[in-house]
Order: sequence, then structure tokens, then C-alpha cells
Amino acid sequence: MNNNPDNDAPPRLQNSGENPPPHNPSRRQSGWWIIGLAVLMLFCLIGYGLIQMMGQISGSFRPPEPGVEKYQEIQMRQGNNVARIVVIRIEGVISSYSFDGSGQSMVTRVRDQLKLAALDDTVRAVLLKVDSPGGEVMASNEIHQLIEKFTADTGHPVICSMAGLAASGGYYVAAPCEFIVANELTITGSIGVIMQTVNIHGLLEKIGARPYTITSGKNKDSLSSFKDPAEIEADNDEELYRELITFYFDRFKNIVKEGRKASQEFNKTKADKGRPLAADWAKLADGRVLTGVKAHEKGFVDKLGNFDVAVRETERIIGLSKNETAYLIRYAAPFDLSGLLRFFVKTEPPNLKVDLGIKVPRLDPGRPYYLSPVFYK
Repeated sequence: MNNNPDNDAPPRLQNSGENPPPHNPSRRQSGWWIIGLAVLMLFCLIGYGLIQMMGQISGSFRPPEPGVEKYQEIQMRQGNNVARIVVIRIEGVISSYSFDGSGQSMVTRVRDQLKLAALDDTVRAVLLKVDSPGGEVMASNEIHQLIEKFTADTGHPVICSMAGLAASGGYYVAAPCEFIVANELTITGSIGVIMQTVNIHGLLEKIGARPYTITSGKNKDSLSSFKDPAEIEADNDEELYRELITFYFDRFKNIVKEGRKASQEFNKTKADKGRPLAADWAKLADGRVLTGVKAHEKGFVDKLGNFDVAVRETERIIGLSKNETAYLIRYAAPFDLSGLLRFFVKTEPPNLKVDLGIKVPRLDPGRPYYLSPVFYK
């Protein structure tokens, strides 16, 4: 007779004296271990970033600036190992600032890569790959001078391959190259200088705010954002800055003229002598952008083609036969963890931001730029 009140329940097993099966940890518990480890690593990274930030403030923990020995050589294509071509990329806005906190700006990285190329006896040429709308006047000029110095010191040519955009300052750094290759669809030209500010005097009047400015001379607050436009016209402020812009513009045009003249002189004994500047080239130096086809027609570039065409032209210029291929390399910049972590820590003081309802180009007031207007479209 069954005395179990629950007739449906399964019969209980008696203890046989055997050990119970081992307990397997659940997947959920394993997941918590992974999350805990990830949180620990994140705190370690943040701690390292704080140490680096403190070091930049006090100078006691700041690591030394990365040298050329910390760059890594990357093979892009195999070929003749005693006929190397170094590819250096100039991409984005040309600036003397460091955007990643490492202290390595575009200017310093181009300088380091050219220095590495000069130290390598197997390097025969440098191929500059430009994809830039332009940038700062000073930064563009420094890169221009670095390219000229490399050619003068080593005797090796620098060839330029223009990508989608090589305008304004992008063309400025390409001008000293011995040969320039552009795609038919490349946007180039934009030979000119821009300096701008935003005048908010009328806005301040509407909200009842009145600025007071004390200067040592009447021209110290020229083109100030708070100055009444009527005072700007009366003090002839615009003419003062127009003289400055004219100086930079004349220098830009001379860079183009001398660069293209030197290119013709370099290629006069070569199979492809390149394209001379057209007689009316200066009329196109009014800030307008040009297609690769138009730039080739007017002599701003020597040949139409993509990056592969630029490689073949470089091989031709250094004397390789059609059956030979050069060894292509590039230098990878050293990775700086503190530069990455700075994006997790906000150190800048709070800024007052006023939304005017219009899209204003992000240019520093009072700083001249070689920058293409198509960058803002």
C-alpha cells in the first residue's frame, strides 16, 4: 500500500553512499568574471591616462617625444630591395597641432619620415600621397621646405600622387615635387589665402550686452568680433589685413611658379618632360578649384592617373626598366596610449557657445589658412 499522499511524485532515491556529481559553474557566473576583468582593465587604462595627464602638467612623468627609431616599416609591395620607394601620406587638414595628444603633428611626422628615408641607402625616391583640402599657412610652408631640403640633401626625387582632394595647402605641399600625377576627378587648385572672423556686435546689442576693450593702440583690436562694423570701416582695419593676405598670396603664387619651373628643369632629359604652366595660369589663381583634367591642361600637374600610375612614373624617373618593380614601403607612426586616453578625460575649461543658426567654418580667428572652400560643403 502506497502511503505517499502525492501519488504523482516520483519515488525518492535512497542514498547509495556514492559522491554527488561535481557542480559545474553556470555560464552566467563565467560572464561575470569576464565583465569584472574588463572593468579592471578599464580602470587601469584610465589610471595610466591620469598619470600621463599629470605628467604633461607637472613635467615629472612626461615621456620623451617619440623618435624616428620608434617608427615601424610596413611593406606595401615586394620588388627590387635596393630600389625602394617610400610612400608618405598627407591626409586631412594640414596643421601644426597634435590632434591625438602625442605631440606628433602632421609636420613632425612628415619630417621624421623624410629623415628615415634619407637614412636608408636603398631608398631611391619618395612618393607623396596627398588627400587634403589645405590648412595652416605655417604648417603648409614647413612641409614644403622639408620636401625641398630632402631633395637637396639626398638628390632623390619626390613625386606627388593627388587623391580625391589636393587643393590650396594640399597643392602648396605638392608644388616642390619633381612630378605630379592627378586623377581626372581630383579637386585641386584653390590657390589663395583665407582669414576670417565672426562679428557678433549686432547680436550683443540685441541681448543688451556691451563689451569694453582697452588696447595699447587703435589697431590692437582690428577686426575684433565685438567691434562695431562702422568702426572697422572707419579705422580701415580691413586694409591692414588685406596687406597681410596679399603677402601670403604672392608667396603662394611664387611657390607655384618656381615649383613648376624646377619640375620642367628636372624632367628635361626624361622621356616624359611633364607639363609646363600655361601662359594664363595666374588667372586661375583666384581661389577657384580645378578638376584634374583642367589642372593638367593648364600645367599644374604633369600626368593624369591614379596611385598605380604615380608608382610607375616614379619607377621610370629613378631609372627602372618596364620589367622591374620597386619595393614599396611606408612608415607607421608610433602608437601612443596616452594620446588615445585623452579622449576619455576632459581637461579643457568650459567654453561659452552661442548657436547663431548658421554653419560657421571652424577656423581660428586671426590665423591665415590655405584651405579649399569645398571642405565646408
